[in-house]
Amino acid sequence: MSDAALRELEQAWRRSGSVEDEAQLLAARVRSGDLEEERLRLAAHAGYPAAVRALGESCHERPLAEWLDGFAAFGEEALSRASIAIARLAWSRWPGFSKHPPLELSYNPIDTMVEGAVVTAEDYLCEASAESLALHTEAGQQVASYAETPLLSSYERAVALATLRGAEQARGAGEAFERAEVREAVATEIALWALMGRDPVRERVEERQRWKLLAVAAHLGHQEARRRLEWQGPIEADIRDRFSGIVFVEPDQTWQCSDWFAGLPYPMVVEKYRHLVVEVGERLLAAVQGSARWTARLERALEDAADRELGAAFAVAADLGDDAATLAEEVGGDLVERVLAEVAQDFFHRALEGQGAG
Repeated sequence: MSDAALRELEQAWRRSGSVEDEAQLLAARVRSGDLEEERLRLAAHAGYPAAVRALGESCHERPLAEWLDGFAAFGEEALSRASIAIARLAWSRWPGFSKHPPLELSYNPIDTMVEGAVVTAEDYLCEASAESLALHTEAGQQVASYAETPLLSSYERAVALATLRGAEQARGAGEAFERAEVREAVATEIALWALMGRDPVRERVEERQRWKLLAVAAHLGHQEARRRLEWQGPIEADIRDRFSGIVFVEPDQTWQCSDWFAGLPYPMVVEKYRHLVVEVGERLLAAVQGSARWTARLERALEDAADRELGAAFAVAADLGDDAATLAEEVGGDLVERVLAEVAQDFFHRALEGQGAG
């Protein structure tokens, strides 16, 4: 089938919005090689009506457990995406969910643990690195230890189970909702990815990364970033606090390190801020190249930051903050302030350009 014919079918569907017209378009895309039949079958299994119609199948409902088990036949990624869709359905039912910024970070210990499970599940799906796997594994171990306790509500338990990457866990999570809700959430998530050239998981990951950059720029004093976030909080005068604050940059929240934080069940939720703290340290290093003593000191500090264990983002920020404060005392605060202003400007522009946060 020619490109012109496909465009005509697409225009007909967009004009009518009908399931029948979309089904004709999907079937034509498969015949022309524009869409793999396996992806159409995945969307149909998820329950996307046009995909079901395009395959000429009837839209009968299988038992929930059987239906969720069936995603495994399409590969681990398909099952993970279905599980994440259920996790986010559960998450959306929590009080205060809509109040969270795109980072979706809470300071309640249980909320932090469960939110971290969703965030790391999505991060790992987008980038299967050793770091993202370690963070996701740690999250899974934490939520697994809490999933069967009375500490979690049914919705929290659904999030916990759904991010454990398995058909059995997905079934347990799905049982917290009406079947129609689960099917709609999963069908929408899968169809966007399988049929429409979009990746909703990656879109959310990138939005969180943009927000991190924008929030750190605001925290460091960038006025336009503060205006965009409607951030009215003060700019920290103390350089140590400014470094430590990079890790905790949610607007209108004040935070001090404490023994309570050290005991959080899931401090790794802020681990990705380590990259931003280190980047600020690298910019300071570039600014002191004329001083052999300070170059050596900052190089050692950055090596130590790289060697720190997972969950040590705050400690990394505190250590580099101490170095930056001492540098300001010995060399002059203007140098440090200039570097922080340049970093804030750079982070702001990267946020607008949609670049990641490391």
